Amino acid sequence: MPSFERESNRIVIAGASSLLGAELKSLLEESRFAGWDLRLVDEEIAAGTLTEAGGEPAVIQPVEEGSFDRARLVFFTGSPEFTKVNLGAVQGATVIDPVSEAGRRGIEELESQTSQLLSMQSTGQSVFDTQVAFGMLNRYGAASRENLLSISRRICAEVSPLVAKWGGLASIQVVHAPIFYGYTFAALVETAALTTQPKLVQLCQNAGFYIWRNADGPLGNLSVGDSTMHLELPEESPLLAWWSWGAVDNIKLPVANAVKLAEKLAA
Repeated sequence: MPSFERESNRIVIAGASSLLGAELKSLLEESRFAGWDLRLVDEEIAAGTLTEAGGEPAVIQPVEEGSFDRARLVFFTGSPEFTKVNLGAVQGATVIDPVSEAGRRGIEELESQTSQLLSMQSTGQSVFDTQVAFGMLNRYGAASRENLLSISRRICAEVSPLVAKWGGLASIQVVHAPIFYGYTFAALVETAALTTQPKLVQLCQNAGFYIWRNADGPLGNLSVGDSTMHLELPEESPLLAWWSWGAVDNIKLPVANAVKLAEKLAA
């Protein structure tokens, strides 16, 4: 990174109108980056949106020549297509890929489908090309831009190197559930030798999980309102294996990780 960029205090959020972009902006304003020069850019359709930054009114700008100039940090929080188009304009910046979600359009479609079905009306399907309300799905419609198989392959590619350090293999399947926020997951861990629940709990805590106990009540996506990974106490199953159930906020966790990484790089 050129010296002038290392000395810059400019941050660009590319995809600022997204749910992830809004959460990231709020967290940056509460971090050591409060007071930095925060620039908000997005696709043409979102350009001109009035918001605020640093307690002052701000307008989301379109990406133009010079939008990323002198940026110390750049966060991409928009669609994958938007990120691919503009990634080449960034030199020496920190890039955070958005979570695999459909954004506000997806939320609005689930909300409208729920209301329409309860009113015995036909449902709109412009985002997912299928009914996503009141049902579980292993894939979306053929015309949908959202692809559960691609999501599972991406997650598997990200998890596999970490699991490989322990001599294991990762197998991931993603299923749609009619919820607005948060990921939940079930995990099976096979061990080469007998182990105990306390040992596994300690390993999980060392990895950054919050261990959810019976006194905390049922664990689900609505139980999570922070950037912590929540995991229920592992339960022993036959053949040297342990099951556990987990939940995480799909907006707050990647944003918190992005800010932590940025703080280390900017130190």
